[in-house]
Amino acid sequence: MVEDGRVEETPPGLVYGPIVYVDREKTERDLTSGDEQLVARAVLAASLKDIDAAWVFDRCLTMVDDPRVGVRRAVALAIGHLAIPRDFVDERRAREALGRLAADPLVRPAASDALSDVEHALAIRPDAGR
Repeated sequence: MVEDGRVEETPPGLVYGPIVYVDREKTERDLTSGDEQLVARAVLAASLKDIDAAWVFDRCLTMVDDPRVGVRRAVALAIGHLAIPRDFVDERRAREALGRLAADPLVRPAASDALSDVEHALAIRPDAGR
């Protein structure tokens, strides 16, 4: 929903579907596959299911400047996913990455949501990310 109450159209290239995490090896293959939707699903699944949140966060940071909007949007969402349920966030690097992602109007809503997640995580866990 947009601030003035209008319903926002689904951004181009955004596909909704189940997010299934397989394993680290398959995730690595998917992340390097070159297929925008496969990469996006892999980063989202890893952010929700992989036990090594630091590894997922580092992978996200390598994709912040990816030329594909769907990948950048997934990276923003993944950073938010890592902040709340996973008790992991590197505040400085997360804010920097989300700031860069928010520069793109097509990614800005996801980056803004993720920044809210980061801020919420820091508010409920003052020692997180520091």
